[in-house]
Amino acid sequence: MKIAICDDVALYNQHLREMLDNYMSRNKVSNYILTEYNCGQTLLEGYSRSFDYVFIDIEMPVIDGFRTAGKIREIDVDTGIVFVTNMKSQMQMGFRYGAKDYLCKPVTQQQIDELMDRLLDEYRHKNSSEFYNIKLKYDEGTARLKLSDIIYFESNDQYILATTAEEAFTFRGRLSIVEEDLKDKGFIRVHRSFLVNAKYVFKNFGNCIVLKSGERISVSRKYRDAVDEVFKGIW
Repeated sequence: MKIAICDDVALYNQHLREMLDNYMSRNKVSNYILTEYNCGQTLLEGYSRSFDYVFIDIEMPVIDGFRTAGKIREIDVDTGIVFVTNMKSQMQMGFRYGAKDYLCKPVTQQQIDELMDRLLDEYRHKNSSEFYNIKLKYDEGTARLKLSDIIYFESNDQYILATTAEEAFTFRGRLSIVEEDLKDKGFIRVHRSFLVNAKYVFKNFGNCIVLKSGERISVSRKYRDAVDEVFKGIW
């Protein structure tokens, strides 16, 4: 996991580094690289989509955190952005850049632990090489789908639609069986007809979730508590 932290105040960078190092040490995360930057300009220089997550202070001189995030998004739509600031009033702006979260200073170890539990789980699922094999409708053969590419499964009568960013695959089956097959693989049941890959969820509104693509999926009352537990605080 590669993380960048960017704050024009060296003390804040040091404090954030210490908390992240503490978390990684306690959770025995060895494949972890952290790089510090003291301004948006240096972070953007030669930026090449190399970070999994970027922690950006909002209030920086010359180019602030939002502008820095905007420049990153022009070349990298996948990096997870976390904003850090003193002002809660700026939180809504994070929606524009698909922020993972928003941390208010002074950041605590508990905040870091809760956030990193979610990000580490997301990272592991994103980089998983596991596959799911399905027998296609009308005896058209089989498909071996990479789990990290599947956005959601949608049940429709006797058939299930496995949707990825590129295409969709139809196969006969029951969603409850797929759910059991993929238990602890990062998929969450949100509705009797939908099993969703958690990494593609952008926002939880309680009665529905919004995917990173902008698509909305209803959350039924039966699954609402479980969905809230998984996606609590998600941007």
